[in-house]
Amino acid sequence: MNWRSGLSLSSVVCSIVLGTGHARAQPGAKGAPASHPAPAPMCAPSDDDAEYRLVADGPEVIACWRKKDKPAEKCVAATVSGRLHEVPTPPADDALASGATVREEGRKLSACAGSRCVKIGKKLAAAIAREKAKADKQGEDYYGDPVPCPTTDLTVVGLAGRAWDVAHDKVITLKPPREYAKAKEGKPEFQGVRITGPFAIATWSSCAAEGCVHGVLFDAAGKNRGAWFSPGEAIMLDDKRAIVIPQGSEPIATVIDVATATQLGTLDLGPLGGDGTSDHLTAAKVDAGTVAVLSVEQQLTLARIGISPAGVPSLTSTTKLPTCPAEDDRSKIEIVPSSARLPRGRAPDAPGHSGPRPGRTTK
Repeated sequence: MNWRSGLSLSSVVCSIVLGTGHARAQPGAKGAPASHPAPAPMCAPSDDDAEYRLVADGPEVIACWRKKDKPAEKCVAATVSGRLHEVPTPPADDALASGATVREEGRKLSACAGSRCVKIGKKLAAAIAREKAKADKQGEDYYGDPVPCPTTDLTVVGLAGRAWDVAHDKVITLKPPREYAKAKEGKPEFQGVRITGPFAIATWSSCAAEGCVHGVLFDAAGKNRGAWFSPGEAIMLDDKRAIVIPQGSEPIATVIDVATATQLGTLDLGPLGGDGTSDHLTAAKVDAGTVAVLSVEQQLTLARIGISPAGVPSLTSTTKLPTCPAEDDRSKIEIVPSSARLPRGRAPDAPGHSGPRPGRTTK
């Protein structure tokens, strides 16, 4: 369902018909016009007790929220230049973000992407069963994710924070990004694995390093691919490019070439507000050149990121959602069009680039 809240992500991430509500007129005295009470202003909770999701539907981007203890959900939609307006709740998308699953095919446990499947070995199958049994036994006390998540090329499966080589039925030994050695910082600690789309991302942390948390792509042999970046959710823009929206790391979005792992461009999402991290970001693809991002840190902000044909991202518009503080005070809705005030990303070799740092390609 792609909910986001103040809680950290688990170690493995498996990656609409709109209408307008109409209030009914209340009957008044005969011959007199009906009375229409003013509707309550639409606003979203701004505390950590709320959960959010983002849905793209054509030109509109829909932001939805709910209190954690209440099933009811409210949603607003926004276009690039239009005003926010309340819309019905769109259907929940419960499909895994990775686009691949582990399921039984021909009575054999397999990693599958669409109709293509690869049989899973005995060791990985046993590990999946053990993790499920552990989660069932511990219930709410279980920490992690017992759901196995394959990459879309079906070469790697993430399970409970570890990565498995599907072809050789073994746990993959991972190495930290090379930038740690160049930066001469403290020894990084392995944090876990995120599987999202075609990407297998290993996350590492060394609080002596900038941004503390870094990610790097790796393959089934455990070889790192490309430079480090701010890890998070990878959204496929087309068959060749993906953008990684940071989560729980330095707020730098990175556009990556899928085949070569080359970083095409980066964008600092820090201006969206917050404490300089990306704990409260969630995103949705609008089209091959546009991604919407919702920041729920302090001020709720809905932004659109445009990606050039060369892969350089830039903020094209931001919309501040009205929030509901404790008092009955309503925040003003402000829509900011594309302008020079909005940050623009750059290609890794743009003037002024100095590295290495997360989200910047090193030569």
